[in-house]
Amino acid sequence: MAPASRSDEDKLLRSVSRWKKKKKDRTSPLSQVVRSYMDRNQPVFEKNAEVVEAWRDILPEHFYDHCQLAAIDKGVIRIEVDSGPFMHEMRLLSGELLEHLKSRCPRAKLKKIVLCPRKARQDTEEEK
Repeated sequence: MAPASRSDEDKLLRSVSRWKKKKKDRTSPLSQVVRSYMDRNQPVFEKNAEVVEAWRDILPEHFYDHCQLAAIDKGVIRIEVDSGPFMHEMRLLSGELLEHLKSRCPRAKLKKIVLCPRKARQDTEEEK
């Protein structure tokens, strides 16, 4: 059998590639993806919003500028607190705050509050 010429090989490759199964377009519009995500996570969003609202109500006013609710995950609330006296006072209050949150937001199934040092903030011109 004679060796195939280069053009024969090219023709053969082209014919094989034509029969290659085409992949289906599996892309979706971004709005559909976002809507699906929102629908799946709606219960979690509602529980977390309930906790955030309750947190604002029960947090002593002098803490407003010195701590921030950073995350809620699997019943654990992570609070970022300015270091020093604010961290110390928040440690003393965290148990009581947790009990208030548990009573106001039973659906959230809160377990504990974790305090983390807050990263240093850049002062703005208005604060100076």
